[in-house]
Amino acid sequence: MKPTKRSFKYWQWRVIISSMIGYSMFYFVRKNFSFAIPLLQNVYPEITKAQFGAIMSAGGIIYGVSKLINGVLGDRTNARWHLVVGLSVCVLANILFGFTDKLTTLLTGATGGPDFIGGFVTIMGVLYIINQIFQGCGFAPCNHLMVSWVPPQELATKMSLWNTSHSIGAFAVSVICGYMTSWQMAFWVPASIAFVGIFFIIITLRDTPKSVGLPELPKVKGELDDDKAKDKKEWRKFLIQKVFLNPIVWILAITDLFVYI
Repeated sequence: MKPTKRSFKYWQWRVIISSMIGYSMFYFVRKNFSFAIPLLQNVYPEITKAQFGAIMSAGGIIYGVSKLINGVLGDRTNARWHLVVGLSVCVLANILFGFTDKLTTLLTGATGGPDFIGGFVTIMGVLYIINQIFQGCGFAPCNHLMVSWVPPQELATKMSLWNTSHSIGAFAVSVICGYMTSWQMAFWVPASIAFVGIFFIIITLRDTPKSVGLPELPKVKGELDDDKAKDKKEWRKFLIQKVFLNPIVWILAITDLFVYI
């Protein structure tokens, strides 16, 4: 194997594994909310399931919109720093989650009663929505990394492997939160692990082969070249024809919708 090819393979696998671990960190500071709910209800039984449901429903919609927006941004940003910024805000939101009671008392002056519970739910809802906005920074840059480092003929296989990061993150956080005895720790412990993950991403990930002195992957047939990509008219035409009028894209989108129902 030639030195350049060997080096590319090393970096390719390094990016795949590092992005898998990095993306799983987003699950640590997203899925933990569900495990914190029973612990919260033990302390604050006045908070109803309907209130938690409303918070999570609003967050789910925000998350979907955020993924759409970040999908566009992901093609225009450095994937490593995109991940770092998103995960950093999610970690901060989860740290603040654990101080929701203190923040509520600080802002309302109440330590119990309807005013306290109302303020508690409001603050937690705002933090959850902020968290969901920046959770959308997880998948898009990882997808950008995979396309940048993996040739089309290998993409389906390696993307299938990469997708196990969802299960790894969800499984790990469920095990960790299962040992938590206080609702604060259900936020702080996963946030601490994800905080370490931020530095892991910074150290191990690189955006493109070019950033480590390696040749870029060749363009695939039908892909816009750089000059045409800069032309807004050409780019819009490409987007409409290849995405919005592409029946395969719509079939995949509708199929994926039913996965989440």
